[in-house]
Amino acid sequence: MDIRQLRYFVAVAEELNFSRAAERLHMSQPPLSLQIKAIEAELGTLLFERTRRKVELTEPGRLFLEHARALIAQMEGAGDAVRRAGRGEAGEIRIAFTGSVPMADAFPRFIQAFREQHPAVRVEMGHQSSGAQLQALADRHIDVGFLRPSHLFVPGDDIAVRGIWEDELKVVLPAGHRLARARGGVRVADLADEPFVLFPRGIGCGLYDHVMTLCHQAGFAPRVVQEAREGVTILALVAAGTGISILPDTYRHASIPGTVLHTLASPAAKSRLLLAWRKNEKSPLVTRFVTMAERWPGFASPSPNPRRVHAVAA
Repeated sequence: MDIRQLRYFVAVAEELNFSRAAERLHMSQPPLSLQIKAIEAELGTLLFERTRRKVELTEPGRLFLEHARALIAQMEGAGDAVRRAGRGEAGEIRIAFTGSVPMADAFPRFIQAFREQHPAVRVEMGHQSSGAQLQALADRHIDVGFLRPSHLFVPGDDIAVRGIWEDELKVVLPAGHRLARARGGVRVADLADEPFVLFPRGIGCGLYDHVMTLCHQAGFAPRVVQEAREGVTILALVAAGTGISILPDTYRHASIPGTVLHTLASPAAKSRLLLAWRKNEKSPLVTRFVTMAERWPGFASPSPNPRRVHAVAA
């Protein structure tokens, strides 16, 4: 028995007239009658009581009508879901992001707009470091990532990236620090004698390396007195007087009392955030997501796919 036969049965059951059902199905009556008899033979029971004057459903026929309608609806729903998935309008997309990304104004607005435009898509999101995202993409555990890799990062042959926005690195100071009101920005060299609070180098993000590069270019090696895995924790440690730090400007949204984010007077204090996905990705949904991100007004980059990306991870 196939869905075509189920439709024949439902038409007769709803019309209770073979002639009207045949007309509704755009077929002649004799083949329709044969199909109904074939269904009854397969089920081993009568579905209709037939007389010259009327056609009525039997008790097994009424029960079968419920199941036939449910099966048709389920099969139509499955077909519709598959067609929408083929157009990138349904399915699941797995998104990872570094800790500072949700604080950027454009990111939550973009995700909300994507959800609204694709209500049939299940969006799964999670926080991962940049290094973990690149590995997760390679292992097919995520579909797209929003990352801030090392300033020395070069995409592998199997990874496509798109710069979507750029912000500045800021020096994070306790509110009463001597440099908190420095005019024209703080020179990196002015931080030579300061204790630093940084992300650990080994968690797969690039901020540590970027800060080290900035300091070495200014002629000193920073004295790291404390490490923390979360940017908000770093802000709290700075507020408590543990030391100073360097973080992306998006952390200004964290609003930790007792801290000041001040401009770094260095042309290298730029942080680029990238969207990354697999180059050989065949999912229409991922393609649709990337295309929407590339066109999103809040995302912009002067260089769509740089060979060397001056960015940090946070």
